[in-house]
This record gives sequence, structure tokens and C-alpha cells, in this order.
Amino acid sequence: MTELSPLPDRAVASLEHRLASQLDLRRDLYLLVEFVRREGLKRSYRNNAIPKGPALKLAKLLSWAPEAESVQRNNEGGWSDIVSRVARELGLVSFDIKGRYAGYSSSEPSFPDNEIVVDDKRMAEWVASEPLAKERAILDKLVEITPSEFFHSSSVFTDFDRFDSFGCAVGPASRIHLPSVRNALLKMLADLPAGVWLPMAGWIEHVKATAPRLILSPELQRRPLSDWEEKTRKLGRRIDNEIEELYSNFREHEGKWGTGDKRHQLTAKTPDVFVRVEGRYLQYFLQEIPVLCSFVDLAMAPRKVGKDALSPSLESVRAFRLSPRLRQVVHGDPEIQKVRVTVLPNFDVHVEAQSWPDRELAALDPLCVMLKEDPPTYQLHIDRKKVLGFVASNPEAPPVKLALERMSCRPLPDNVAGELESWCGHAEKLTIFEGVALVELRGPEAAQVRSELGALVAEDRAKGFVLARNPAQTIAVLEQRQRVPTVVRHSAGRFGVCEGPLGSPLPQPKRAPAPAAPRRVELVMEDLVGYRSEDADALTALHKAMAQAGSACQLLDRGKLLLVRAEDLASFRSMLKRLDDKLDVQIERRVPSEDH
Repeated sequence: MTELSPLPDRAVASLEHRLASQLDLRRDLYLLVEFVRREGLKRSYRNNAIPKGPALKLAKLLSWAPEAESVQRNNEGGWSDIVSRVARELGLVSFDIKGRYAGYSSSEPSFPDNEIVVDDKRMAEWVASEPLAKERAILDKLVEITPSEFFHSSSVFTDFDRFDSFGCAVGPASRIHLPSVRNALLKMLADLPAGVWLPMAGWIEHVKATAPRLILSPELQRRPLSDWEEKTRKLGRRIDNEIEELYSNFREHEGKWGTGDKRHQLTAKTPDVFVRVEGRYLQYFLQEIPVLCSFVDLAMAPRKVGKDALSPSLESVRAFRLSPRLRQVVHGDPEIQKVRVTVLPNFDVHVEAQSWPDRELAALDPLCVMLKEDPPTYQLHIDRKKVLGFVASNPEAPPVKLALERMSCRPLPDNVAGELESWCGHAEKLTIFEGVALVELRGPEAAQVRSELGALVAEDRAKGFVLARNPAQTIAVLEQRQRVPTVVRHSAGRFGVCEGPLGSPLPQPKRAPAPAAPRRVELVMEDLVGYRSEDADALTALHKAMAQAGSACQLLDRGKLLLVRAEDLASFRSMLKRLDDKLDVQIERRVPSEDH
């Protein structure tokens, strides 16, 4: 039996490493839901995918670095689609996955107006729950819904090299209770050492020695009988094929996948059949749920190609390295629950957490800006504008100083506490009104209009203005009083005015500026002679020679037109004679047409 002992780093240095730190599903679930809540997201009509535009925006937010390249290549979201479907299974969002057939000729369902809808109540409960509860909920849901790793691949880390799925809906493989198998394997992995590379071959031998019937048990060979077959057996008649070959669902191919003349059916008599079937499953299993949960790093061997290469590959994963998070989640280690918040004198806030601290970051977001994410540490900075806006918008909320002290479990630095009290004192002087109408009152009837609005008035301390609740009802009241209100909709960042006798004063028309005195300009006429040639190099040589001789000339039209002043023509002709050993120049005179 191969010993399951750690490998030195040099043993896997030449292999492709796929690291758990490249994905953070818990973080991406939170960010995707916040993105949908902020911008909205409609899935595509045909294949129910995330369209290219929103997928590229999400690629800048989510953890999977190659996502943007994948979106450009496939014109749809890859990792973002996986995250959205996990969010749906957890109840954080909802969208249609069944679709509807548009007509008799439709061979595939369509998904019209398939908006992703956020369940705000469920999301609030999710954020407020403990980190371990969230990690366990994600793991349990993936264990429940992931399709058979034997035949399907869903992770971004997968090599898409699986057994032929033909006939996988029947046979012993279809009767495996996969959640039980996955939970047992996760417990076995949690008992292995973390932080070191372990050989894949060693783990396969370990499973074979300790739990040889875990994945494919001989009990799966008995085929469930149909109602007719059950009645026939009760009558004492023999039922054919009641016991099936345990490995009947599994075939290997040599060379290109699907070449029937090189297909090999695996059976219980096949040499090393455990390694060829259960061993492959263990590799596929590591590439799915443990990868999505950031439990494992993988050392992958390059896929063999050629006529002698086996499909599916027999040794795609050579080694794996477990992260401490696996043991923490599987065994319920309270260490994963710990979140430490520290407020520094420079107004930075450091959050240290083993798992994505969405609850703490959600509480800090109205007060801080994110500076840097470097798990397990997250660096934020207390922002004055955010604090002022938060206090003005939430007058009933606990004091900011008290909220930060509760999160950090210690008093704030003196300078930070003093500044926060000063900021909050300014913010308390601000009152933010939402959903109100600003009514401008001018003229002798202003007081009467104010009284007509009555209880609709929310604020009237500003001279000439009142803030009225329920804009639609306010307009209706004014119309009933035959006031003929004029509605002005303000553009972003700029207020308009209501012009008229009861509104703001009409703007004064701008007077045209007095005409300026004509400016005296003197023009000097100069005679120039132009020489045009397609040989730009020759004209450049002439231009250089004239310049060296002290005669001014200009080279225009990308070097194809040379302009010479009339008084320099004699110098130009003598220059041509001096260069006749290098240039054979023929001058053609063009006379303008009389029509022009």
C-alpha cells in the first residue's frame, strides 16, 4: 500500500497548481447579491446565462481572476453563473430555471424577462448569522445538489475529463447515494494533516484499504424491479438481469473520446479496477465541492494527448494540500467564528477573520471605505462624508462612536473618538428629507397657499419655500384650489426655477456686447514658386542643401512639395547644377488653365 505521507514541495514544483485562495464563494455570494440589489440583473433569453455586459462588471468584483477572459471568450458569465445558482439554492435570490417552450417547434425552453430577484429578508438573516453556520449551509447545499462527479463537471477548476455519460441514468452508478459518500469523504479529509502536499495515489490506496465499498457497494448491483417484474417474481418466475455488473456504467477510451473501436468496458475483473473507477471519482470529487469551498489546493498533471492516451485521464490530480478551513467547517471549530476589529489612531479599521466577515463589513460600509483586501485581514478607513451622511439619514441609530466600540470591544483612540463626536455634532444639524416636494411660494398669496397645504407641510422654516409630504397629493390639493401648480423636475446636481409672477424672478435677458473697433492688419504679399515631386527623398535633399546655403524654403505635403521664394530662384538653380552628379532633375512647367 502506498504510504500517505507528505510530499516535499519540490516533488510538485513542476505541476500546475490550482490554489484554494483563488476562490472565495462566501465573499462572492455577498457581492453578487449586492450587485443585483444595486443594478438589477436579467438573465439571457435563450440559455438562461448571465449576459456578457453584467458578467464583465461582476468579473471585476468576484474572486475568480480568469473570469473576465472567460466572459470575453464565451460571451456569458462562468464563475458568476455558478455563484448565482448557489445563491438561488440558498434562498438569497430567485429566478426561473425551468423556462417555457415558446411553441410547438421549440426544442429548448426560453427564459423571457428572467430577472434575478433578491430576497431581502432572507439576505438580512444570512448576513446576521454566524460564520460557521454560513459555511456549513454552503457545504451542505453543495453536497446535496452537485450532480454525479463521475459524469458531470461544474467547477471552474475542473479538467472536464469525465466518464462517458451514456446510460448514466440507470445502472449501479445511478443508485449511489452521493450525499452520504461526499460527507464520509469530507470527514476522512478533515482528519488528514493540513498545509502539506499529500499524494493522490496514497489517498486512493488509503480509501481502498479503509472503506473499499464506500463509493460503489455490491448492494448497488441489485436492480430495482418494475411493477410487472415484481408481480412476475411473486409468481415464482425468474427475472433476467436482476443482478447487474457493478462497473457497467464505466468505459475507457484510447485516443480521441468516442471512438467505438477503442472502447474498453470496465468490469470487476479488470486489473486495478478500484484505481480506474473509484480512484478517478476521488480525483473528480476534489475538483468540485472542496475547490468551491476553498478547502484544497490541487497539483495537476498536464493532460496526455495522442492515440495511446486514456480518456478519461487516469492521473489528472497528482497531489493535494488541505486548508485549515476544511477541518474548521467539518468539525465545527469555533476558531472560524472569531472576528477581530481594530480601530487605529489614523482612522484605519482592520478586520481580521478566518472566513469572509460580511456581517462586520456590512456594518462598517456606511461609515468606511475599503482600502485593501488581503485575507484574513481587511483594511478600511473611516470616511468623514460617509459618517455625516449616515448620521443625518439615521437620526435614531446608535452613536457611531458607540457602534465602533462595540465592534472592536475596546475604547476608540482619543483622537478618533473626539473627531467622531465633532463630525456627528455637525451632522445632527442636518435633516435629510426623502419623498417630499419643494414648493416655492412668492407673492401676496403665499400665506394663503401655505394654509391650504395644511398637514401636508413637513418643513416651512425657509423663507419662500415649504417642504410638502406626498408630492402627488400636494399637486392635487393645489389644483383643487385652482392654483395651477407648475411642476419642475430638477436634473442631477442642478436645481431649476419656476418662472412666473409667483415664482422666482424672471432672468434678465443678456445684452449683446458692443461691437469692437476693427483691428488693423497689414499683409505683405510674397512670390513663391512650388516644386512638386513624388520623390520625397530628392526634395528633402534639396531642402537640406538650400538650408545649408542660407536660403529659406519650406517642405510641405509630407515632403512632396518644396516652396522657394522668388528672390532665391537663382540660388536654387545653381544648387541644382551642383547636384547634377547625384540628381537628374527634369522641371516641368504647368500653366494654369484659363478657365480658372
